[in-house]
Amino acid sequence: MNVSIDELADAITTALAEYDAEVTVATKKAVEETAEECRQEIANNAPKHSGKYAKSWRKKLSYYSARDSRYTVYSTRYQLTHLLEYGHEKWVWGYYTGERVDAKPHIRPAEEHASENLIKKIKKELS
Repeated sequence: MNVSIDELADAITTALAEYDAEVTVATKKAVEETAEECRQEIANNAPKHSGKYAKSWRKKLSYYSARDSRYTVYSTRYQLTHLLEYGHEKWVWGYYTGERVDAKPHIRPAEEHASENLIKKIKKELS
C-alpha cells in the first residue's frame, strides 16, 4: 500500500485502531475461555465427599466494557473453600480434638495455571 507523507498519520492511526480492536477481541475471548477452564479444573480437583462442593463451582461475568471483561470463579458453598484449601482444626460436638484436618489445595493451583494459560492464549491469538 502506497501512502503519501500527508496521509501517513491517518494510515498509522487506522492501522493502530484495527490492531487495538483485534487485541480487545482476542483478550476477551481468552479471558472467557480461561475462566471456564479454571472453573473446570477447580471442580475436577476439589475434594469429593458427597460431590456437592465440586459441583458448586460457577463462573460469572463480573465486569464488561468495550475494552475489558472480567470473570469471577466462585463456589456457592463458599463457607468450605478456605477450610478445604488450607486445612482446619478438628472439632467434634463442640470440643477440640487436638487434631488438624489436612489441607487439600485445589483453588490456588488452578489460579496459577489459569494465569499462565491466559498469557499463552493471548499471545497465540495475536500471532
